[in-house]
Amino acid sequence: MNDSPENQDFEAPSPDRIDLTEPIAWNAPEGVQVQRGKLWYVFFVIVLIGLMALAILVFKNWTFAVLLPIMAVAFVCIIKQNSHKVINYAISPKGIYIADVFTRFLANFAHLD
Repeated sequence: MNDSPENQDFEAPSPDRIDLTEPIAWNAPEGVQVQRGKLWYVFFVIVLIGLMALAILVFKNWTFAVLLPIMAVAFVCIIKQNSHKVINYAISPKGIYIADVFTRFLANFAHLD
């Protein structure tokens, strides 16, 4: 017998067996973590140089051409900050907790008891 999850029968709990008085909790990363390779940075520098050439040769705007690398460095510094922060979530009958901050539901769910 193959005991892989694809071959096992999954039975969803019936609504009368779900205990709605207990909070449902989980955690997840704060954002999507993207791995950028060297090719991405090479392409980024090529686009930056192209924009600087466009600013100087076409628009004759030296200020913008100087500002572009400063903005590029700030952008790279921001995307390099790997925020591996894990956020805790929980849903209870009274409201939802996101990062340990409680927000009460607007509707009254007392009829679920």
